[in-house]
Amino acid sequence: MKPHFESRPSGIDTQNARRGERPRFDRLLRLPPDVQAAWEAEFGERRIRHIRFHIVFGLFFYNLYNVTSIVLMPDILWQSVMLRVFLVVPTGLLLGWAVVRTSPALREHALTASLFCAFATPIGLFLWSGAPLVSYMLGEMTIIMVFVTVLMNISFPHALVFCSLALFTWVGAIAMKTDLSADLQFALTVQAVTSVVFCLLANYHIARQRCVDFLRSYNERQRAETAEVMMQEMTHIAKTDPLTGLPNRRFLDEHLERWTRSQPGVAVLLVDIDHFKSFNDTLGHPAGDDCLRRVAAILNSIQDLPDRFVARIGGEEFTIALRHVTVFDAARIGTALVRAVAEARLPHPGRPDGKPFVTVSMGLNTSAPGETTTPRQLVSGADEALYLAKERGRNQLVRAKATTFGPLAQTA
Repeated sequence: MKPHFESRPSGIDTQNARRGERPRFDRLLRLPPDVQAAWEAEFGERRIRHIRFHIVFGLFFYNLYNVTSIVLMPDILWQSVMLRVFLVVPTGLLLGWAVVRTSPALREHALTASLFCAFATPIGLFLWSGAPLVSYMLGEMTIIMVFVTVLMNISFPHALVFCSLALFTWVGAIAMKTDLSADLQFALTVQAVTSVVFCLLANYHIARQRCVDFLRSYNERQRAETAEVMMQEMTHIAKTDPLTGLPNRRFLDEHLERWTRSQPGVAVLLVDIDHFKSFNDTLGHPAGDDCLRRVAAILNSIQDLPDRFVARIGGEEFTIALRHVTVFDAARIGTALVRAVAEARLPHPGRPDGKPFVTVSMGLNTSAPGETTTPRQLVSGADEALYLAKERGRNQLVRAKATTFGPLAQTA
Protein backbone atom coordinates (compact mmCIF):
# COMPACT_ATOMS: atom_id res chain seq x y z
CA MET A 1 0.00 0.00 0.00
CA LYS A 2 1.33 3.44 -0.95
CA PRO A 3 1.05 6.21 1.64
CA HIS A 4 -2.42 7.70 1.55
CA PHE A 5 -2.69 11.47 1.36
CA GLU A 6 -5.59 13.85 0.70
CA SER A 7 -6.16 14.63 -2.97
CA ARG A 8 -5.03 17.99 -4.33
CA PRO A 9 -7.63 20.70 -3.71
CA SER A 10 -9.65 21.31 -6.83
CA GLY A 11 -9.06 24.46 -8.89
CA ILE A 12 -5.58 25.10 -7.47
CA ASP A 13 -2.69 25.58 -9.94
CA THR A 14 0.30 24.91 -7.72
CA GLN A 15 2.85 25.80 -10.41
CA ASN A 16 1.36 29.25 -10.91
CA ALA A 17 0.97 29.66 -7.17
CA ARG A 18 4.67 28.85 -6.64
CA ARG A 19 5.57 31.49 -9.22
CA GLY A 20 3.45 33.99 -7.31
CA GLU A 21 0.87 34.34 -10.09
CA ARG A 22 -2.60 35.28 -8.86
CA PRO A 23 -5.88 35.54 -10.79
CA ARG A 24 -7.02 39.05 -11.63
CA PHE A 25 -10.04 40.67 -13.25
CA ASP A 26 -9.95 42.53 -16.56
CA ARG A 27 -11.00 46.09 -17.35
CA LEU A 28 -14.65 45.07 -17.56
CA LEU A 29 -14.36 43.47 -14.09
CA ARG A 30 -14.65 39.96 -15.53
CA LEU A 31 -13.05 37.22 -13.49
CA PRO A 32 -11.14 34.29 -15.06
CA PRO A 33 -13.49 31.35 -15.81
CA ASP A 34 -12.19 29.14 -12.99
CA VAL A 35 -12.46 31.99 -10.48
CA GLN A 36 -15.94 32.87 -11.72
CA ALA A 37 -16.93 29.23 -11.27
CA ALA A 38 -15.59 29.38 -7.70
CA TRP A 39 -17.61 32.55 -7.08
CA GLU A 40 -20.75 30.87 -8.42
CA ALA A 41 -20.18 27.83 -6.25
CA GLU A 42 -19.88 30.02 -3.16
CA PHE A 43 -22.44 32.73 -3.88
CA GLY A 44 -24.70 31.36 -6.62
CA GLU A 45 -27.57 30.38 -4.33
CA ARG A 46 -27.35 33.70 -2.51
CA ARG A 47 -27.44 35.50 -5.88
CA ILE A 48 -30.62 33.63 -6.87
CA ARG A 49 -32.30 34.54 -3.59
CA HIS A 50 -31.21 38.16 -4.09
CA ILE A 51 -32.72 38.27 -7.59
CA ARG A 52 -36.01 36.69 -6.52
CA PHE A 53 -36.47 39.00 -3.56
CA HIS A 54 -35.76 42.15 -5.59
CA ILE A 55 -38.04 41.05 -8.42
CA VAL A 56 -40.99 40.99 -6.01
CA PHE A 57 -39.77 44.14 -4.26
CA GLY A 58 -39.27 45.98 -7.55
CA LEU A 59 -42.58 44.90 -9.09
CA PHE A 60 -44.46 46.27 -6.10
CA PHE A 61 -42.99 49.77 -6.43
CA TYR A 62 -42.98 49.61 -10.22
CA ASN A 63 -46.75 49.16 -10.22
CA LEU A 64 -47.12 51.80 -7.52
CA TYR A 65 -46.41 54.29 -10.31
CA ASN A 66 -49.84 53.44 -11.75
CA VAL A 67 -51.08 55.88 -9.11
CA THR A 68 -48.90 58.70 -10.47
CA SER A 69 -50.23 57.96 -13.97
CA ILE A 70 -53.61 59.32 -12.83
CA VAL A 71 -52.01 62.77 -12.64
CA LEU A 72 -49.20 62.57 -15.20
CA MET A 73 -50.78 60.46 -17.98
CA PRO A 74 -54.56 60.50 -17.51
CA ASP A 75 -55.13 60.13 -21.26
CA ILE A 76 -53.54 56.65 -21.35
CA LEU A 77 -54.11 55.60 -17.74
CA TRP A 78 -55.62 52.20 -18.54
CA GLN A 79 -53.02 51.46 -21.19
CA SER A 80 -50.35 52.20 -18.58
CA VAL A 81 -51.98 49.87 -16.07
CA MET A 82 -52.41 47.08 -18.64
CA LEU A 83 -48.78 47.25 -19.83
CA ARG A 84 -47.35 47.25 -16.32
CA VAL A 85 -49.65 44.58 -14.92
CA PHE A 86 -49.97 42.24 -17.90
CA LEU A 87 -46.56 42.61 -19.53
CA VAL A 88 -43.94 43.58 -16.98
CA VAL A 89 -45.35 41.63 -14.00
CA PRO A 90 -45.64 38.27 -15.83
CA THR A 91 -42.16 38.78 -17.32
CA GLY A 92 -40.71 39.41 -13.85
CA LEU A 93 -42.47 36.43 -12.28
CA LEU A 94 -41.35 34.17 -15.13
CA LEU A 95 -37.80 35.34 -14.59
CA GLY A 96 -38.04 34.57 -10.87
CA TRP A 97 -39.15 31.05 -11.73
CA ALA A 98 -36.45 30.52 -14.36
CA VAL A 99 -33.35 31.77 -12.51
CA VAL A 100 -32.88 28.42 -10.71
CA ARG A 101 -33.30 26.47 -13.93
CA THR A 102 -30.73 28.17 -16.14
CA SER A 103 -26.97 28.50 -16.26
CA PRO A 104 -25.39 31.45 -14.42
CA ALA A 105 -24.52 33.22 -17.70
CA LEU A 106 -28.00 32.78 -19.16
CA ARG A 107 -29.51 33.86 -15.84
CA GLU A 108 -27.69 37.20 -15.96
CA HIS A 109 -28.48 37.73 -19.65
CA ALA A 110 -32.18 37.07 -19.06
CA LEU A 111 -32.17 39.34 -16.01
CA THR A 112 -30.64 42.23 -17.96
CA ALA A 113 -33.08 41.79 -20.86
CA SER A 114 -36.07 41.70 -18.50
CA LEU A 115 -34.89 44.81 -16.67
CA PHE A 116 -34.53 46.68 -19.95
CA CYS A 117 -38.09 45.63 -20.84
CA ALA A 118 -39.23 47.19 -17.55
CA PHE A 119 -37.24 50.34 -18.38
CA ALA A 120 -38.50 50.66 -21.96
CA THR A 121 -42.19 50.38 -21.02
CA PRO A 122 -42.42 53.82 -19.30
CA ILE A 123 -40.39 55.30 -22.19
CA GLY A 124 -43.05 54.04 -24.58
CA LEU A 125 -45.79 55.46 -22.39
CA PHE A 126 -43.97 58.81 -22.35
CA LEU A 127 -44.00 58.92 -26.14
CA TRP A 128 -47.61 57.74 -26.34
CA SER A 129 -49.13 60.23 -23.92
CA GLY A 130 -50.03 63.78 -24.89
CA ALA A 131 -50.76 64.94 -21.33
CA PRO A 132 -49.20 68.32 -20.37
CA LEU A 133 -47.43 66.90 -17.27
CA VAL A 134 -46.06 63.74 -18.94
CA SER A 135 -42.44 64.97 -18.89
CA TYR A 136 -42.48 64.67 -15.09
CA MET A 137 -42.84 60.91 -15.33
CA LEU A 138 -39.26 60.72 -16.68
CA GLY A 139 -38.15 60.95 -13.05
CA GLU A 140 -39.25 57.32 -12.85
CA MET A 141 -36.39 56.43 -15.23
CA THR A 142 -33.79 57.52 -12.70
CA ILE A 143 -35.43 55.35 -10.03
CA ILE A 144 -35.36 52.36 -12.39
CA MET A 145 -31.69 53.03 -13.19
CA VAL A 146 -30.81 53.01 -9.48
CA PHE A 147 -32.79 49.81 -8.98
CA VAL A 148 -31.07 48.01 -11.88
CA THR A 149 -27.47 49.10 -11.32
CA VAL A 150 -27.37 49.27 -7.52
CA LEU A 151 -30.15 47.25 -5.93
CA MET A 152 -30.34 44.45 -8.51
CA ASN A 153 -26.54 44.72 -8.71
CA ILE A 154 -26.04 43.32 -12.20
CA SER A 155 -22.46 42.74 -13.31
CA PHE A 156 -20.55 45.67 -14.79
CA PRO A 157 -20.50 44.31 -18.38
CA HIS A 158 -24.29 43.85 -18.19
CA ALA A 159 -24.66 47.28 -16.59
CA LEU A 160 -22.60 48.81 -19.39
CA VAL A 161 -24.88 47.28 -22.02
CA PHE A 162 -28.02 48.18 -20.09
CA CYS A 163 -26.99 51.79 -19.48
CA SER A 164 -25.92 52.30 -23.10
CA LEU A 165 -29.28 51.04 -24.40
CA ALA A 166 -31.14 52.98 -21.69
CA LEU A 167 -29.37 56.23 -22.52
CA PHE A 168 -29.97 55.81 -26.24
CA THR A 169 -33.67 55.03 -25.64
CA TRP A 170 -34.13 57.77 -23.06
CA VAL A 171 -32.44 60.57 -25.02
CA GLY A 172 -34.04 59.37 -28.25
CA ALA A 173 -37.51 59.52 -26.69
CA ILE A 174 -36.88 63.09 -25.48
CA ALA A 175 -35.77 64.13 -28.95
CA MET A 176 -38.79 62.49 -30.55
CA LYS A 177 -41.23 64.32 -28.20
CA THR A 178 -41.76 67.29 -30.49
CA ASP A 179 -44.37 68.93 -28.28
CA LEU A 180 -41.67 69.71 -25.70
CA SER A 181 -39.81 73.02 -25.91
CA ALA A 182 -36.16 72.96 -26.90
CA ASP A 183 -35.12 74.23 -23.47
CA LEU A 184 -37.05 71.46 -21.71
CA GLN A 185 -35.63 68.85 -24.06
CA PHE A 186 -32.12 70.06 -23.23
CA ALA A 187 -32.79 69.99 -19.46
CA LEU A 188 -34.30 66.50 -19.61
CA THR A 189 -31.39 65.24 -21.72
CA VAL A 190 -28.86 66.55 -19.18
CA GLN A 191 -30.80 64.80 -16.42
CA ALA A 192 -30.85 61.56 -18.43
CA VAL A 193 -27.12 61.62 -19.15
CA THR A 194 -26.28 62.50 -15.54
CA SER A 195 -28.50 59.72 -14.17
CA VAL A 196 -27.00 57.09 -16.47
CA VAL A 197 -23.38 58.13 -15.83
CA PHE A 198 -23.80 58.28 -12.05
CA CYS A 199 -25.62 54.93 -11.88
CA LEU A 200 -23.04 53.23 -14.11
CA LEU A 201 -20.21 54.67 -12.02
CA ALA A 202 -21.89 53.44 -8.84
CA ASN A 203 -22.29 49.99 -10.36
CA TYR A 204 -18.62 49.98 -11.37
CA HIS A 205 -17.40 50.81 -7.87
CA ILE A 206 -19.67 48.21 -6.27
CA ALA A 207 -18.69 45.52 -8.77
CA ARG A 208 -14.99 46.34 -8.52
CA GLN A 209 -15.04 46.14 -4.73
CA ARG A 210 -16.87 42.83 -4.97
CA CYS A 211 -14.18 41.48 -7.32
CA VAL A 212 -11.36 42.78 -5.10
CA ASP A 213 -12.87 41.26 -1.96
CA PHE A 214 -13.56 37.90 -3.57
CA LEU A 215 -10.13 37.69 -5.22
CA ARG A 216 -8.47 38.54 -1.93
CA SER A 217 -10.25 35.69 -0.15
CA TYR A 218 -9.81 33.38 -3.16
CA ASN A 219 -6.07 34.04 -3.31
CA GLU A 220 -5.73 33.54 0.43
CA ARG A 221 -7.48 30.18 0.14
CA GLN A 222 -5.33 29.34 -2.85
CA ARG A 223 -2.16 30.12 -0.94
CA ALA A 224 -3.31 28.08 2.04
CA GLU A 225 -4.40 25.14 -0.10
CA THR A 226 -1.22 25.31 -2.18
CA ALA A 227 0.85 25.27 1.00
CA GLU A 228 -1.17 22.26 2.15
CA VAL A 229 -0.56 20.46 -1.15
CA MET A 230 3.15 21.22 -1.00
CA MET A 231 3.25 20.00 2.58
CA GLN A 232 1.49 16.80 1.52
CA GLU A 233 3.97 16.35 -1.31
CA MET A 234 6.87 16.85 1.08
CA THR A 235 5.30 14.43 3.54
CA HIS A 236 4.82 11.92 0.75
CA ILE A 237 8.49 12.25 -0.22
CA ALA A 238 9.58 11.96 3.42
CA LYS A 239 7.56 8.75 3.88
CA THR A 240 8.29 7.06 0.54
CA ASP A 241 11.22 4.93 -0.53
CA PRO A 242 12.54 6.56 -3.74
CA LEU A 243 13.74 3.31 -5.32
CA THR A 244 10.64 1.14 -4.99
CA GLY A 245 7.92 3.72 -4.37
CA LEU A 246 6.88 1.82 -1.25
CA PRO A 247 6.39 3.46 2.15
CA ASN A 248 9.60 3.74 4.13
CA ARG A 249 10.56 3.10 7.76
CA ARG A 250 9.14 6.40 8.95
CA PHE A 251 5.75 5.51 7.51
CA LEU A 252 6.01 2.04 9.07
CA ASP A 253 6.94 3.37 12.51
CA GLU A 254 4.07 5.87 12.56
CA HIS A 255 1.47 3.28 11.55
CA LEU A 256 2.72 0.57 13.88
CA GLU A 257 2.69 3.05 16.75
CA ARG A 258 -0.92 3.95 16.03
CA TRP A 259 -2.01 0.35 15.46
CA THR A 260 -0.46 -1.01 18.62
CA ARG A 261 -1.94 1.82 20.64
CA SER A 262 -5.46 0.95 19.46
CA GLN A 263 -4.75 -2.80 20.00
CA PRO A 264 -6.69 -4.27 17.05
CA GLY A 265 -4.41 -7.30 16.66
CA VAL A 266 -1.32 -6.65 14.52
CA ALA A 267 0.90 -8.91 12.42
CA VAL A 268 4.40 -7.96 11.28
CA LEU A 269 6.34 -9.87 8.61
CA LEU A 270 10.02 -9.07 8.16
CA VAL A 271 11.22 -9.97 4.67
CA ASP A 272 14.81 -10.41 3.51
CA ILE A 273 16.03 -11.27 0.00
CA ASP A 274 18.22 -14.34 0.30
CA HIS A 275 21.92 -13.87 -0.54
CA PHE A 276 21.34 -10.41 -1.91
CA LYS A 277 24.95 -9.29 -1.37
CA SER A 278 26.19 -12.00 -3.71
CA PHE A 279 23.53 -10.88 -6.22
CA ASN A 280 25.01 -7.36 -6.24
CA ASP A 281 28.57 -8.70 -6.35
CA THR A 282 27.75 -10.87 -9.36
CA LEU A 283 25.37 -8.73 -11.43
CA GLY A 284 26.12 -5.22 -10.17
CA HIS A 285 24.13 -2.63 -8.30
CA PRO A 286 21.89 -1.51 -11.21
CA ALA A 287 20.66 -5.09 -11.54
CA GLY A 288 20.31 -5.21 -7.77
CA ASP A 289 18.11 -2.11 -7.84
CA ASP A 290 15.96 -3.70 -10.54
CA CYS A 291 15.68 -6.87 -8.43
CA LEU A 292 14.54 -4.81 -5.43
CA ARG A 293 11.87 -3.11 -7.51
CA ARG A 294 10.57 -6.42 -8.90
CA VAL A 295 10.46 -8.07 -5.48
CA ALA A 296 8.76 -4.97 -4.07
CA ALA A 297 6.09 -5.22 -6.77
CA ILE A 298 5.43 -8.86 -5.91
CA LEU A 299 5.17 -8.14 -2.19
CA ASN A 300 2.93 -5.18 -2.87
CA SER A 301 0.48 -7.40 -4.74
CA ILE A 302 -1.40 -7.88 -1.47
CA GLN A 303 -4.66 -5.98 -1.48
CA ASP A 304 -4.18 -2.24 -1.23
CA LEU A 305 -6.31 -1.73 1.86
CA PRO A 306 -5.94 0.51 4.92
CA ASP A 307 -5.35 -2.61 7.04
CA ARG A 308 -2.22 -3.81 5.24
CA PHE A 309 0.85 -2.33 3.58
CA VAL A 310 4.40 -3.15 2.52
CA ALA A 311 7.35 -0.93 3.46
CA ARG A 312 11.01 -1.00 2.52
CA ILE A 313 13.06 -0.49 5.64
CA GLY A 314 16.53 -0.55 4.14
CA GLY A 315 18.81 -2.52 1.83
CA GLU A 316 17.13 -5.76 0.82
CA GLU A 317 14.76 -5.75 3.81
CA PHE A 318 11.02 -5.18 3.68
CA THR A 319 8.23 -5.22 6.24
CA ILE A 320 4.64 -6.28 5.72
CA ALA A 321 2.24 -4.96 8.36
CA LEU A 322 -1.33 -6.19 8.76
CA ARG A 323 -4.08 -5.68 11.27
CA HIS A 324 -7.46 -7.26 11.95
CA VAL A 325 -6.15 -10.63 10.75
CA THR A 326 -5.60 -13.93 12.54
CA VAL A 327 -2.16 -15.44 12.82
CA PHE A 328 -3.16 -18.09 10.30
CA ASP A 329 -4.30 -15.46 7.80
CA ALA A 330 -1.03 -13.58 8.24
CA ALA A 331 0.94 -16.81 7.77
CA ARG A 332 -1.10 -17.67 4.67
CA ILE A 333 -0.46 -14.26 3.13
CA GLY A 334 3.24 -14.40 3.94
CA THR A 335 3.68 -17.96 2.64
CA ALA A 336 1.88 -17.07 -0.59
CA LEU A 337 4.26 -14.14 -1.10
CA VAL A 338 7.32 -16.31 -0.42
CA ARG A 339 6.02 -18.71 -3.05
CA ALA A 340 5.22 -15.87 -5.48
CA VAL A 341 8.80 -14.53 -5.32
CA ALA A 342 10.24 -18.00 -5.92
CA GLU A 343 7.86 -18.72 -8.79
CA ALA A 344 8.80 -15.42 -10.47
CA ARG A 345 12.14 -17.14 -11.20
CA LEU A 346 14.22 -13.98 -11.10
CA PRO A 347 17.77 -15.12 -12.06
CA HIS A 348 20.30 -15.20 -9.22
CA PRO A 349 23.53 -16.70 -10.61
CA GLY A 350 25.68 -15.79 -7.64
CA ARG A 351 23.97 -17.77 -4.86
CA PRO A 352 26.47 -19.70 -2.74
CA ASP A 353 23.90 -22.46 -2.20
CA GLY A 354 23.63 -23.10 -5.94
CA LYS A 355 19.95 -22.24 -6.33
CA PRO A 356 19.48 -20.24 -9.55
CA PHE A 357 16.59 -17.95 -8.59
CA VAL A 358 15.82 -15.14 -6.17
CA THR A 359 13.97 -16.18 -3.00
CA VAL A 360 12.98 -14.46 0.22
CA SER A 361 12.82 -15.44 3.86
CA MET A 362 10.20 -14.16 6.28
CA GLY A 363 9.75 -13.86 10.01
CA LEU A 364 6.26 -13.43 11.45
CA ASN A 365 5.22 -12.02 14.80
CA THR A 366 1.69 -11.14 15.91
CA SER A 367 -0.24 -9.60 18.76
CA ALA A 368 -3.77 -10.68 19.65
CA PRO A 369 -6.64 -8.15 19.76
CA GLY A 370 -6.52 -6.27 23.04
CA GLU A 371 -2.97 -7.42 23.78
CA THR A 372 -0.61 -4.72 25.00
CA THR A 373 2.53 -4.59 22.88
CA THR A 374 4.88 -2.11 21.24
CA PRO A 375 6.22 -1.78 17.72
CA ARG A 376 9.68 -2.60 19.00
CA GLN A 377 8.46 -5.87 20.52
CA LEU A 378 6.61 -6.87 17.35
CA VAL A 379 9.56 -6.11 15.09
CA SER A 380 12.04 -7.75 17.46
CA GLY A 381 10.00 -10.97 17.54
CA ALA A 382 9.66 -10.95 13.75
CA ASP A 383 13.42 -10.39 13.42
CA GLU A 384 14.14 -13.43 15.59
CA ALA A 385 11.78 -15.49 13.47
CA LEU A 386 13.49 -14.22 10.29
CA TYR A 387 16.83 -15.34 11.69
CA LEU A 388 15.42 -18.82 12.26
CA ALA A 389 14.03 -18.92 8.72
CA LYS A 390 17.52 -18.25 7.37
CA GLU A 391 19.04 -20.87 9.68
CA ARG A 392 16.56 -23.44 8.40
CA GLY A 393 17.52 -22.99 4.78
CA ARG A 394 15.79 -19.77 3.64
CA ASN A 395 12.88 -19.52 1.17
CA GLN A 396 10.34 -19.98 3.95
CA LEU A 397 8.31 -18.26 6.62
CA VAL A 398 8.85 -18.85 10.31
CA ARG A 399 6.60 -17.56 13.03
CA ALA A 400 8.02 -16.29 16.31
CA LYS A 401 8.47 -19.30 18.64
CA ALA A 402 10.03 -21.24 15.74
CA THR A 403 6.96 -22.45 13.86
CA THR A 404 7.60 -23.06 10.13
CA PHE A 405 4.79 -22.56 7.60
CA GLY A 406 4.94 -24.38 4.23
CA PRO A 407 5.11 -26.09 1.87
CA LEU A 408 7.04 -23.67 -0.33
CA ALA A 409 7.75 -23.60 -4.04
CA GLN A 410 10.81 -25.42 -5.27
CA THR A 411 13.50 -23.12 -6.60
CA ALA A 412 15.72 -25.59 -8.42
